Amino acid sequence: MGNSSSVRYIQLFSNLKDVSYNSNRGVSGIDGSCSTAVGAANCTNNTTLLVTGDLSFIYDQNSLWNDSLPPNLKIVVVNNQGGGIFNIIPGPKTTPYAKKHFETSHNLSLEKIAATYKINYQRANNESKAIEYINKIMKSNQMEILEFFTADSKNEKILNQYFKEIKK
Repeated sequence: MGNSSSVRYIQLFSNLKDVSYNSNRGVSGIDGSCSTAVGAANCTNNTTLLVTGDLSFIYDQNSLWNDSLPPNLKIVVVNNQGGGIFNIIPGPKTTPYAKKHFETSHNLSLEKIAATYKINYQRANNESKAIEYINKIMKSNQMEILEFFTADSKNEKILNQYFKEIKK
Protein backbone atom coordinates (compact mmCIF):
# COMPACT_ATOMS: atom_id res chain seq x y z
CA MET A 1 0.00 0.00 0.00
CA GLY A 2 1.14 3.50 -0.63
CA ASN A 3 -0.12 5.70 2.16
CA SER A 4 -3.03 7.86 3.17
CA SER A 5 -6.17 7.10 1.10
CA SER A 6 -4.97 3.76 -0.27
CA VAL A 7 -4.25 2.45 3.24
CA ARG A 8 -7.59 3.73 4.51
CA TYR A 9 -9.46 2.09 1.62
CA ILE A 10 -7.72 -1.26 2.01
CA GLN A 11 -8.46 -1.28 5.75
CA LEU A 12 -12.18 -1.17 4.94
CA PHE A 13 -12.03 -4.80 3.79
CA SER A 14 -11.22 -8.01 5.60
CA ASN A 15 -7.62 -9.13 5.27
CA LEU A 16 -6.98 -12.20 3.17
CA LYS A 17 -5.02 -14.83 5.05
CA ASP A 18 -2.79 -15.71 2.09
CA VAL A 19 -1.82 -12.08 1.41
CA SER A 20 0.97 -10.14 3.09
CA TYR A 21 0.10 -6.45 3.60
CA ASN A 22 2.86 -3.85 3.73
CA SER A 23 2.97 -0.08 3.62
CA ASN A 24 5.60 2.62 3.48
CA ARG A 25 4.89 6.12 4.70
CA GLY A 26 7.72 8.50 3.90
CA VAL A 27 8.69 11.72 5.63
CA SER A 28 6.12 13.75 3.72
CA GLY A 29 3.74 10.83 3.45
CA ILE A 30 4.11 10.36 -0.27
CA ASP A 31 7.78 9.65 -0.80
CA GLY A 32 9.19 6.18 -1.27
CA SER A 33 6.10 4.03 -1.77
CA CYS A 34 6.86 3.09 -5.36
CA SER A 35 10.57 2.62 -4.59
CA THR A 36 9.69 0.27 -1.75
CA ALA A 37 7.38 -1.75 -4.00
CA VAL A 38 10.07 -2.10 -6.68
CA GLY A 39 12.52 -3.35 -4.06
CA ALA A 40 9.99 -5.70 -2.47
CA ALA A 41 9.03 -7.20 -5.85
CA ASN A 42 12.70 -7.81 -6.64
CA CYS A 43 12.97 -9.93 -3.46
CA THR A 44 10.22 -12.42 -4.34
CA ASN A 45 8.78 -14.37 -7.22
CA ASN A 46 5.26 -13.72 -5.93
CA THR A 47 3.09 -11.04 -7.46
CA THR A 48 3.63 -7.72 -5.71
CA LEU A 49 0.75 -5.28 -5.97
CA LEU A 50 1.23 -1.61 -5.12
CA VAL A 51 -1.99 0.33 -4.53
CA THR A 52 -1.16 4.02 -4.38
CA GLY A 53 -2.47 7.47 -5.14
CA ASP A 54 -1.64 9.69 -8.08
CA LEU A 55 0.47 12.23 -6.17
CA SER A 56 2.49 9.56 -4.39
CA PHE A 57 3.13 7.73 -7.66
CA ILE A 58 4.11 10.88 -9.55
CA TYR A 59 6.37 12.00 -6.70
CA ASP A 60 8.27 8.69 -6.65
CA GLN A 61 8.24 7.82 -10.36
CA ASN A 62 12.05 7.84 -10.55
CA SER A 63 11.94 4.45 -8.83
CA LEU A 64 11.03 3.10 -12.27
CA TRP A 65 14.26 4.46 -13.74
CA ASN A 66 16.46 1.42 -13.19
CA ASP A 67 17.50 -1.78 -14.90
CA SER A 68 15.85 -4.11 -12.40
CA LEU A 69 12.14 -3.55 -12.89
CA PRO A 70 10.51 -6.81 -11.83
CA PRO A 71 7.83 -8.35 -14.07
CA ASN A 72 5.91 -9.50 -10.97
CA LEU A 73 5.19 -5.88 -9.92
CA LYS A 74 1.71 -4.57 -10.64
CA ILE A 75 0.90 -0.95 -9.80
CA VAL A 76 -2.63 0.30 -9.30
CA VAL A 77 -2.87 4.08 -9.12
CA VAL A 78 -6.05 5.68 -7.81
CA ASN A 79 -6.00 8.98 -9.67
CA ASN A 80 -8.34 11.45 -7.99
CA GLN A 81 -6.39 14.27 -9.64
CA GLY A 82 -4.75 15.78 -6.65
CA GLY A 83 -4.93 14.75 -3.03
CA GLY A 84 -8.55 13.83 -2.44
CA ILE A 85 -7.64 12.57 1.05
CA PHE A 86 -8.10 16.14 2.25
CA ASN A 87 -11.79 15.90 1.38
CA ILE A 88 -12.37 12.94 3.69
CA ILE A 89 -10.25 13.65 6.77
CA PRO A 90 -11.36 16.14 9.43
CA GLY A 91 -9.57 19.45 9.57
CA PRO A 92 -8.47 20.44 6.07
CA LYS A 93 -11.96 20.15 4.56
CA THR A 94 -13.30 22.70 7.06
CA THR A 95 -11.07 25.50 5.79
CA PRO A 96 -11.88 27.54 2.69
CA TYR A 97 -8.21 27.22 1.70
CA ALA A 98 -8.16 23.43 1.28
CA LYS A 99 -8.27 23.39 -2.54
CA LYS A 100 -5.53 25.99 -2.83
CA HIS A 101 -3.17 24.94 -0.03
CA PHE A 102 -3.75 21.24 0.62
CA GLU A 103 -4.57 19.69 -2.74
CA THR A 104 -2.37 19.55 -5.82
CA SER A 105 -4.91 19.60 -8.60
CA HIS A 106 -3.81 18.30 -11.97
CA ASN A 107 -5.13 16.76 -15.17
CA LEU A 108 -2.27 14.33 -15.72
CA SER A 109 -2.52 10.80 -17.00
CA LEU A 110 0.23 8.34 -16.16
CA GLU A 111 0.21 6.83 -19.63
CA LYS A 112 3.26 8.78 -20.80
CA ILE A 113 5.13 8.03 -17.59
CA ALA A 114 4.51 4.31 -18.21
CA ALA A 115 5.66 4.71 -21.84
CA THR A 116 8.83 6.47 -20.71
CA TYR A 117 9.83 3.40 -18.70
CA LYS A 118 8.40 0.92 -21.24
CA ILE A 119 5.82 -0.42 -18.79
CA ASN A 120 2.45 -1.79 -19.88
CA TYR A 121 -0.36 0.63 -19.09
CA GLN A 122 -4.11 0.29 -18.69
CA ARG A 123 -6.64 3.03 -17.96
CA ALA A 124 -10.00 2.52 -16.26
CA ASN A 125 -12.66 5.21 -16.14
CA ASN A 126 -15.49 3.02 -14.89
CA GLU A 127 -16.12 -0.02 -12.73
CA SER A 128 -16.46 -2.55 -15.55
CA LYS A 129 -13.13 -1.50 -17.09
CA ALA A 130 -11.52 -1.57 -13.65
CA ILE A 131 -12.59 -5.17 -13.11
CA GLU A 132 -11.53 -6.19 -16.62
CA TYR A 133 -8.08 -4.62 -16.30
CA ILE A 134 -7.35 -5.74 -12.74
CA ASN A 135 -7.95 -9.33 -13.87
CA LYS A 136 -5.76 -8.76 -16.93
CA ILE A 137 -2.77 -7.25 -15.11
CA MET A 138 -2.81 -9.86 -12.35
CA LYS A 139 -2.44 -12.61 -14.98
CA SER A 140 0.27 -10.77 -16.91
CA ASN A 141 3.90 -11.88 -16.92
CA GLN A 142 5.06 -8.28 -17.27
CA MET A 143 5.19 -5.23 -15.06
CA GLU A 144 1.93 -3.31 -15.35
CA ILE A 145 0.42 0.02 -14.35
CA LEU A 146 -3.35 0.31 -14.01
CA GLU A 147 -4.68 3.81 -13.51
CA PHE A 148 -8.17 4.29 -12.05
CA PHE A 149 -9.61 7.74 -12.63
CA THR A 150 -11.92 8.66 -9.75
CA ALA A 151 -11.99 12.46 -9.78
CA ASP A 152 -15.50 12.59 -11.20
CA SER A 153 -16.83 10.07 -8.72
CA LYS A 154 -18.28 11.03 -5.38
CA ASN A 155 -15.53 9.50 -3.21
CA GLU A 156 -16.30 11.52 -0.10
CA LYS A 157 -20.07 10.86 -0.23
CA ILE A 158 -19.64 7.14 -0.92
CA LEU A 159 -17.10 6.74 1.89
CA ASN A 160 -19.23 8.64 4.39
CA GLN A 161 -22.26 6.53 3.44
CA TYR A 162 -20.16 3.38 3.92
CA PHE A 163 -19.18 4.53 7.42
CA LYS A 164 -22.83 5.23 8.26
CA GLU A 165 -23.78 1.72 7.11
CA ILE A 166 -21.12 -0.08 9.12
CA LYS A 167 -22.09 1.84 12.28
CA LYS A 168 -25.61 0.36 12.09
